[in-house]
Amino acid sequence: KVEVSRQLLIQDYRNFTREEPWSVCNYYISQLMLHGVWHLDEYVQALADPFSLDDIAKAVRDGVSEIHVEGLVHGNVAAQAAKSVAERVVRALQGLGSSSSAMAEIPKHQVTRLPV
Repeated sequence: KVEVSRQLLIQDYRNFTREEPWSVCNYYISQLMLHGVWHLDEYVQALADPFSLDDIAKAVRDGVSEIHVEGLVHGNVAAQAAKSVAERVVRALQGLGSSSSAMAEIPKHQVTRLPV
């Protein structure tokens, strides 16, 4: 099933430019405006080599180890209850292998501002 999914993803990525024009336009706008995002060709290249279930499991562990979560609680919720929920989420992520130092580092999102 992994191989079938890999082949379907490659096919979808290669056929992306045949999608609806507004969808393709939005994709290229995001490519221009956001820094550090992958191009579809990079996804195809990454999927070109077959991979195993062990490779996927390692990639998930690596990804979880660097996870960052931001949350917003609003409404009729006490501050202590919100903190309690956040602590439970952090503990759950740490149980999956996330490090607290990775959660403390907030990545900077860079967006290009075009002149008006």
